[in-house]
Amino acid sequence: AREEMISEATDQARHMSRLVSDLLMLAKGDMSQMNLEIQEVRALSVVTSVLRNIDFTDTRIDQELDAEVKVRVDPDRLQQALTNLVTNAIRYGGDRCLIVAYVRRKDLVFEVHDNGGGVPTRFESMIWQHFERGAHRLDATSPGLGIGLSIVQAVAESHGGRAEYR
Repeated sequence: AREEMISEATDQARHMSRLVSDLLMLAKGDMSQMNLEIQEVRALSVVTSVLRNIDFTDTRIDQELDAEVKVRVDPDRLQQALTNLVTNAIRYGGDRCLIVAYVRRKDLVFEVHDNGGGVPTRFESMIWQHFERGAHRLDATSPGLGIGLSIVQAVAESHGGRAEYR
């Protein structure tokens, strides 16, 4: 149990260190400097790490993952991006969330679905911008800084991919 606690604390410290680094890059307006530590990992292990580190007691989270899907990525960055997506789904998307991972033409695709009302059309193009909170921009009771989705986009692009909302 002690080793598991030390491992989790180490993971969280590394995550916080990268988040601070990301905030500095965001403040400079340049996420292209993102450092990647590429490894081969299973998509399932990344999802397991995400779910271990967030509170989703009021949300049912289902998964559609092929346990054998392996990909060469920076697992910490992928976990960071997926955590931001799942956290947004929990925060704004209702009481159900579905995480899907599959490979399409050698590309790993993650999808996060929820049963919420979605992003109002007039904010769809803004949600990827730094410090943008869309429909919640003036709502002080709604948590968030508006950096999560811009980090998601930067992580996807740094891996040669993209982030989309639909």
